[in-house]
Amino acid sequence: MMKFNYFVQKSMTAVEFIQSFHLAKSKIYTLFLEERLSLNGIPCKRETLLKQGDCVVLEQVEDYGFIAEEGNLNIVYEDDYLLVVDKPAFMLVHTDGNTNTKTLCNYVAGYYQKKGYDIAVRFAHRLDYETTGLILFCKDWLTISYIGNLIETHTLRRIYRFFVGGILSQKKGTLRFPIGEDRHHNLRKRVSQTGKSAITHYEVIEEFTDFSLISAQLGTGRTHQIRVHFSHIGHPLWGDELYYGNSSKIHRVALHSYEMEFVHPVLMKKMHFVCPLADDMQQILEREYAIWKARK
Repeated sequence: MMKFNYFVQKSMTAVEFIQSFHLAKSKIYTLFLEERLSLNGIPCKRETLLKQGDCVVLEQVEDYGFIAEEGNLNIVYEDDYLLVVDKPAFMLVHTDGNTNTKTLCNYVAGYYQKKGYDIAVRFAHRLDYETTGLILFCKDWLTISYIGNLIETHTLRRIYRFFVGGILSQKKGTLRFPIGEDRHHNLRKRVSQTGKSAITHYEVIEEFTDFSLISAQLGTGRTHQIRVHFSHIGHPLWGDELYYGNSSKIHRVALHSYEMEFVHPVLMKKMHFVCPLADDMQQILEREYAIWKARK
């Protein structure tokens, strides 16, 4: 059985405390029904009064939800509530109905099993198969609900870095193009006036002869958002064959989850993570810098 300690920030009832994490009503009902929440060893009732500084204990016993497999897991950060991992290219985050093994979630389950954790594997967000970089996992019901609300309200800051073909005329800006389904290709999305609102804030970091290094922060979280937006303005991502961005210099979509920032649900302090570019992208930059120096 796993136990998670949560500290009360101000006086309130137990149900108000749980609601502050934006937990679904069904989950709240289960917590109290199964007496998963306790204070000083005594199960909390909905009306139990909590005061500032109290330590509320959440108990969980769960299946991993994925087949546990041993694999390389590059852990960027871990505490009792969170796990931040650097995802490699060419790996699914989770099973897709066809593949049930060798996904990132399988390897996280294997890590949990090795550590003796009886908790479900919960990814807070996804990355595409070819995309590298930071991805966040949560270990308990309260943390995943809290982080989910941060993502939904766009207060969890995620910044991506990527290569696009060509040189952008506007070096900094915001792309606001709604994204919908592509009727002619079931894997592809497209800019569509009937689609959902999609907002991407970007800035050019470096420019080279035939490509640019871009930094972008998502204002919304649509599928393939960065890839669709930059293809739409005529600067598709390098290696992105799905959206017409070809390059012989890299054999995948040149997209990396570079930076993440949010307030910790328990420590209540700002967490900030930066993940250096994947080796293939970094090698391209180093070659370009070498060419530039040689020309000087």
